[in-house]
Parts: sequence; structure tokens; C-alpha cells
Amino acid sequence: MNPQRRKSGRWTDQEKQLLQSLVQRYGCNWRLIAIHMPRDQRQIREHYLNHQNPAINKRRITPSESERIQELYRQHGRQWKLIASFFPGFSPIMVRNHWNNLQRKRMNQLRSIKRGQQQPDFPSQVDHPQFGNNQQQLTTLAPPSDSIRKKMSITYFLN
Repeated sequence: MNPQRRKSGRWTDQEKQLLQSLVQRYGCNWRLIAIHMPRDQRQIREHYLNHQNPAINKRRITPSESERIQELYRQHGRQWKLIASFFPGFSPIMVRNHWNNLQRKRMNQLRSIKRGQQQPDFPSQVDHPQFGNNQQQLTTLAPPSDSIRKKMSITYFLN
């Protein structure tokens, strides 16, 4: 390994420009690109595919897309690549991070409710035209289980 290589840290504007020009020249040949950059192949590939790729949509995920992500998560679990395939322009990392942020927000709300500080932002009963006036209780997402909490805390510390 080249001693000049950086192992971590933010990408500089110069590195981003260099990466863009090298991708135009060599395509997605990460091994060849890594020869010309102070980063390793894995860092280069992940940065390009998750941050710098022009096909990536940098806008925020809308509430309707967020609901669809939750629905797809219930169907497919943590298959982020599959879930992201339903949202052109969003990388699996973006979808996963959005999901984790939703869960973190939900956990914080549940903690504050337990302390008696506020009411939840998520409804436990929903008026829905299909159900009329009988106020049937619909289940929203259940609070995360202990195993999900552990994974979320690990993900939090790793990010």
C-alpha cells in the first residue's frame, strides 16, 4: 500500500474533481483509478457510488416515499439494495440511513413519552375514510425491538 494514501477523513474538492475526471477516463475500473488517487479502491468505489455519482438524487425523501420505505421494509426486511431499487436515484445507503433516522426519531419520541414530556408525532389511531366513523385502531410501526436498538446504536457509533 502506498504510504501517501489517506485512510479516512473527508474528501477534499481536489479529490472529488480528480475522481470525476478519472471515472470519465477509465469508467468504473476502481483498481486503475486507485493508482492515481490517495485512497484505496473500496473508498473510491463507495464514495463514487454513494455520493458523487451523477445518477444519485440528492433531494430529501418525501413523506410518501418514507411511508413506502416503511412498507417495503415490512415486506423485505433489511434488503436495502432491493428497497432502493423502487426509488430511482436513491442509493441503498441513503435509504438505510433514512430508515435508521426514522427509527432513532421514534425511539427518542417513545423515551420522551415515557418521561411524560410530549405526545407522539405518530398516530396510534387513524381516521381513515375506508373505515368510516368506527375509529378502528390501525397499527403503525411497532417500537424497535431490543436487537434493532442494539444494531441502531452500533450503526450510530460506526457512522
